[in-house]
Amino acid sequence: MDSFPKQLTELQREFLTAFFALDSRFCLIGGGALTYYLPERRARDLDLVAPADVVLSDQVATLRQVARSIGAQLCFPERSADLLRCSV
Repeated sequence: MDSFPKQLTELQREFLTAFFALDSRFCLIGGGALTYYLPERRARDLDLVAPADVVLSDQVATLRQVARSIGAQLCFPERSADLLRCSV
């Protein structure tokens, strides 16, 4: 987990490490990405984007697998063809 900034929470670092081990097509953007460049920055959430050919609905199983692997649970308050919002 040392590859992610210390400004991210332990849960955020664990989630990203496990997620990117399974699917490296996504990119971290937003506040989470800014923690690499702004040491005082904290990220409340993680924003991930993927190429247009990634079917987000197919990622639900991957996200659940990641959550299980770190001892967390997921809920999906918002889902559409181009947005998959989940809470860990």
